[in-house]
Amino acid sequence: MQEIILKAPAKINLTLEVLKKRKDGYHQIRSVSSIIALFDEIKIQIKKNKPNNFSNPNLDALVKKNLEFRASGYKISKKPQNQNNCFLAVALFLKKFAPQILKDYKIFLTLKKNIPIASGLGGSSTDMVSVVYGLIKLFDLKINQNDLRGFLNSLGSDLMIFYLGGVVSLKGKGDKAKQIKEKPINLPMLLVFNKFQWSAKQSYQKLDVKKLPQLRVDGSAKMISLIKKSKVEEIANFLYNDLELSNNTDKAYLIKIKQYLKAAGSLGQLMSGSGPTVYAIFKNNRDLEKAYKNLSKVFGKDRLYLIKSQ
Repeated sequence: MQEIILKAPAKINLTLEVLKKRKDGYHQIRSVSSIIALFDEIKIQIKKNKPNNFSNPNLDALVKKNLEFRASGYKISKKPQNQNNCFLAVALFLKKFAPQILKDYKIFLTLKKNIPIASGLGGSSTDMVSVVYGLIKLFDLKINQNDLRGFLNSLGSDLMIFYLGGVVSLKGKGDKAKQIKEKPINLPMLLVFNKFQWSAKQSYQKLDVKKLPQLRVDGSAKMISLIKKSKVEEIANFLYNDLELSNNTDKAYLIKIKQYLKAAGSLGQLMSGSGPTVYAIFKNNRDLEKAYKNLSKVFGKDRLYLIKSQ
């Protein structure tokens, strides 16, 4: 049995500007996102099937027969396996690009969730990109990159962050992506998880775009400039997310978390994506570790995640 083990990284939004609602129901955005050192763990195992005489098998039947999925970890969803996004990504990818594999192999997916679900950190999207990457590598598939990008964009609007990696600029509905830096941002950072989940769809739907500033500078372009110059304090001061203003957001909760983080010595604080995860940037690892120690007494260690700069 062959296998591959993958680390699927989370992301944070450094900026997220919602410009308008589109006719297709999505929102026009500008955003700068970065991969961070928080990972889901995925294992893909494949086993060759015995030869069979099915000349034109039903692909859905083969998915049900030859694709198995198991998940564990951080508040894992109890949905049936065929409703899990990781499972669906594999099924859709193979049906589109390599249906013969569904006939010839038994595939076992194992997912260990470390990234909280519905937390604004892209946990579902990164898992989908990672399993597709794993299949391409395991089977040495030759896929046209434009076709692959199109397929990933059909699964969700933020998958390009994980396809490109590093620091990424997003426009359109999130599908127009450009890598700004090959490596992720290297900043001391503390994440505060929450016990509840916020729906990204609801956060966008309950955002009154008309109340947002209509004439404003391109904050994402400014952030890109600061990142290229590695100006830590200016990056921390320029963090911005329009979804903090959504009626789906618990604003009192955000204010409270940010106050704790600011009092702990952070330079800047922001909700990532649609939340509810809030992160803070610190000047150095010493300040970060001190804040982690103090805030562990407030939130508990299970709600905090520390990322040191290298």
